Amino acid sequence: MTIDKFLFNAIHLVEISIGIMLLYSSCTSNPNDMEMTLFEPLCRIDTIITNNKMFKYKVTPYLVDGYQNTAAHEAKIDSFVCEIQDSSWHEYAECLIPIYKKSKYTNNENIKNNPHDIYDYSQENDLVYQYRWSRERGYNKETIKGKEYYEGVMCR
Repeated sequence: MTIDKFLFNAIHLVEISIGIMLLYSSCTSNPNDMEMTLFEPLCRIDTIITNNKMFKYKVTPYLVDGYQNTAAHEAKIDSFVCEIQDSSWHEYAECLIPIYKKSKYTNNENIKNNPHDIYDYSQENDLVYQYRWSRERGYNKETIKGKEYYEGVMCR
């Protein structure tokens, strides 16, 4: 093997190694890089009266900055949702926690100034999970993009 061919193979091997490392680093995600913040413009408590009975509903949405569609990020969000539960949730007929990816259109500032963007953009493009608690069904989680639905208690 000539020195030129040896150098060519060595350089080619280094390029392949760097490419693999870059690909691996872009595919792995650190859930600690995620930040959860309250999506204030969408927070609400509604009361509905049906058959002379009053039912309260609570919506507490959150934005995820740095979200990636990985098992590590999903586990971190699941854990976060379990941590924010408190005893007052049992006062409601149903509680909903939608989780949105933070983006140019889906953020507190933009939705305050352009409320229609939640329907024109955010619901379709940035809503990733919905966690729902109801007195009748317990806890459920819905993955929006994959249309997967998980039933049963998630938090212990």
